[in-house]
Amino acid sequence: MRPATGAERAALVLIALGEKHGGPLWQQLDDTEVEAVSAAMVRLGSVDETFVNAAVDLFAGSLQTGAITGNLQSTEKLLRGVLPEERAAPVLEKMRRPGGPNVWERLSALNGKILADYLAGEHPQTAAVVLARLPAGRAAAVLKDFDPEFALQCLERMARPTTVDSQALAAVEQALGAGLISESTEGPPPDPASGIADIFNALDRQAGDRLLGRWREADEGTAGRVRSLMFTFEDLVKMNAAAAQAILRIVDRDLLALALKGTPEEMRRFFTTQMSSRAVRMFEDQMSSRGPVRRAEVEEAQIRIVGIAKELIASGDIRLPTEEGAEEMVE
Repeated sequence: MRPATGAERAALVLIALGEKHGGPLWQQLDDTEVEAVSAAMVRLGSVDETFVNAAVDLFAGSLQTGAITGNLQSTEKLLRGVLPEERAAPVLEKMRRPGGPNVWERLSALNGKILADYLAGEHPQTAAVVLARLPAGRAAAVLKDFDPEFALQCLERMARPTTVDSQALAAVEQALGAGLISESTEGPPPDPASGIADIFNALDRQAGDRLLGRWREADEGTAGRVRSLMFTFEDLVKMNAAAAQAILRIVDRDLLALALKGTPEEMRRFFTTQMSSRAVRMFEDQMSSRGPVRRAEVEEAQIRIVGIAKELIASGDIRLPTEEGAEEMVE
């Protein structure tokens, strides 16, 4: 018999591998190669087992054999060769800093006062790098314990849409004794004002208003943008009835009663107008029976309800009031 062509040998191997094991190989072929192999398959007809085994043995023999060295350099070369850059880059970054994510989890678990005291002795840029990588709630707890002037310096640096220099990042790593995940230098940097707005949302009302007020005096433009991106408990009244109903289906009535303590009548009506008359009477009795409560408890309850509302917004169940107003209506 004549020697098999490359396309015929490939056809034999791919048929032997089947759909499950051969599928990834098919995906690596371009259109011309797929046509050539497919045409060879059609022409094969019945093939003796001896020839099939010979083709598979030849394929196995062409694989890399002998001693193999596995290290960061060889792995990086392989991954960049077989994966798109957007998939390879995050994997390689984690390999370079294997303890990175766990380190940040440990930092997030630290007492806010302890972390604030530690960062207060660092340069504002160092503190800004750390705050930007903490969850919004933890960053808010740390920011609240800073000296106001130091807090403003950190916020001003966080508001600048710049990537962190590798040398500066290395210095932060050394200072904290932990690995950090470096920011990608590709593509436009994310809007830092959005992350800062989340931090202010998690701050208690008095601390947030005080800090934002001082920031407005120093930089009205940036502070105003942050405020425009904030979503507070009072912003709920700008939403429609469907949003109020969706929130009421999830929020516990005890939590809602606590959150509405001391709020304006408009705020209460936003929710009570979606209740039956009997439910409103029961809810008002529930509120009055609580008696005086600490403001911190009320603000904490409001933050929790805002968090629920933001989850509903993210899932598409309700929409932000700005989205409602901007929507074009047709007859």
